[in-house]
Amino acid sequence: MHKKDFQQKMLPIALFAIIVGIGIHVEQKRIAGEQEIQNTLIAQQKILNQYAQDITALKSGVIAQNKKVTEVENTFSKNNQLLTEKLKKAEEESKLSGIDANQKILAIETSLANVPKSLISVIQEWKPRVAKINCIWKNTSGRIYATGGGSGFIFRENIDKVEHIWVLTNKHVFLDDGRYTPYSCSIKLPGDETIFEVFFSSGSYRTIDPLDVGLIEIVNPDAYVKSITAIKKVFTESFCSYTPSLGEKVAILGYPVIGTVGDITATEGIISGYDSDYYITSAKIEHGNSGGIALSIEKNCILGIPTFVRKGEIETLGRILSAQAIFTRWGVPLNQ
Repeated sequence: MHKKDFQQKMLPIALFAIIVGIGIHVEQKRIAGEQEIQNTLIAQQKILNQYAQDITALKSGVIAQNKKVTEVENTFSKNNQLLTEKLKKAEEESKLSGIDANQKILAIETSLANVPKSLISVIQEWKPRVAKINCIWKNTSGRIYATGGGSGFIFRENIDKVEHIWVLTNKHVFLDDGRYTPYSCSIKLPGDETIFEVFFSSGSYRTIDPLDVGLIEIVNPDAYVKSITAIKKVFTESFCSYTPSLGEKVAILGYPVIGTVGDITATEGIISGYDSDYYITSAKIEHGNSGGIALSIEKNCILGIPTFVRKGEIETLGRILSAQAIFTRWGVPLNQ
C-alpha cells in the first residue's frame, strides 16, 4: 500500500479516538464536579446539624433559665407578701406603742405643769421679752424738751388676721401728761443688740382707754424678735385669766431708775389686796418699772402690768393693773 492510502485509512480511527478521549475527559470532570458538590452538601449538612444541636441546647437553656426566673419571682412574691404582713403588724404595734407613749408623755407633761416653778426659772423664762423703753419729745423747732421711759412686754398677735408685734406698757410711759406723743421711742430687749426706733408720726401705737395702758408697734422686727414672740401659739396664753389669792407670790420684772443701770431687775412680793382693776402687792415697784410685767410664780403667767405709785421719794405701794381688766377693755377674751 502506498503511504498516502494508509494515512487516509487511519485518519477516521484517529478522529474517533480523539472524540472518545474528549468524551471520557468530559465525563470524568462531570463526575468529579458532582462528587465535589456532593461533598460540599454533606459538609453543609453537618454544619446545619451542628447548628440544630446548638439551637436545641440553647432552647433547653432558655427553658431552664425561664424556669429559674419563675421560681425566683415566686419566691420574691412570697417573701414580699410576708414582709408586707410583718410591716403591717409592726406598724400596728408601733401605733399602739405610740399611743401608749403619747399617753405617758402627756401624763408627765401634766405632772410637770402642776409642779410650782421656782422664782429663778420663772424670771429666766420671761426675761427675754421684757423691753426697756426710752422716749424723747421734741418741740416744733426740733429741740428735745423732755425725755422719759419705762418697761414693756413684747408679744405677737393677729386678732384682725394681720400680724402685729406689740410692746405692752403703761400709757403714761409714752404719752406726756396723757396727751402728747413723743417724737420717738427706742426699744431694747436684753438678748438682742438691736435697738428698735419707733417714730410716732407714723401712728405706730394705740391706747386701751380709759386704762393706763398703751401698745407700741414694732414694724420692722428682726429674726430674734420673731423667734421670742413665737413661743406661744395664742398670745393670750401668756396672761393669767384668774384672780390671784391673797398671799400668792409674785415677781415684778422691769427696768427701775434706781437699780442696775441698763439691766433688768426682779423684785418679789405677795398679793396683799385688791383695788378695783388693780392688785395691791408688797413687791417694790419703782419709777421705771412701769409697764413691765407682774408674774405669778406659781402659775407662771402674767398677772398684769406694774404701775408706779409714788409714796415718798423711792419706795412705793405697788399696784398691778390686772390682765383681765386690760383684755376686757381691749375686747379680747383670755382663753386659759
